[in-house]
Amino acid sequence: MKRLKEQINQYVGLFIKPKQTLSDKSRLILEQYIYLNGKRYRMKVAHPSDAPILVELQKLCYSHDAIWSEELLFNEMSYHSNCLYLIMYDRDLPIAFIGSWIKGDECHVSNIVTRPSYQRQGIGYCLLSQVERIARMSGCQYYTLEVRVSNIKAQRLYKTYGFKPVGYKTRYYSNDLEDAVDMTKRLNE
Repeated sequence: MKRLKEQINQYVGLFIKPKQTLSDKSRLILEQYIYLNGKRYRMKVAHPSDAPILVELQKLCYSHDAIWSEELLFNEMSYHSNCLYLIMYDRDLPIAFIGSWIKGDECHVSNIVTRPSYQRQGIGYCLLSQVERIARMSGCQYYTLEVRVSNIKAQRLYKTYGFKPVGYKTRYYSNDLEDAVDMTKRLNE
């Protein structure tokens, strides 16, 4: 995993002036290429018109009642200037995305999805890294997310990335009332 971290840091870079807004920063990464494990991937900032792509990726990974709707995703990307969605492609195939909010001193991951055949290849780690860079440049002190208690694979990824469990949210997921593990990574450590 250490080699993967070094590889991601080598190829994922942002050149942002500290005083820029989140929307200014995201414009700088409208599209870039990422190299992982000898493969080239394309990453771009999602546009509201990409909402159907995000829904299709979710369908590959989540049960039907856990999928965020196209309307919800479209509205979030259209009307909230502090949200950022990134999509990753293998050629023209969308393989992953991450949704996040940056507000005050916190960056919160709202959703992260990787196509099953691309999992365990560093894609999720790379997306987390890219959003963290933006969060740090925006002055965030905390990087947060929730994950299902039953999603051990995702918890393992987040712990490897530096997130620590800080509590539980009872019956957090409205579709099945499953609890969530609340996780935080301090960015000033």
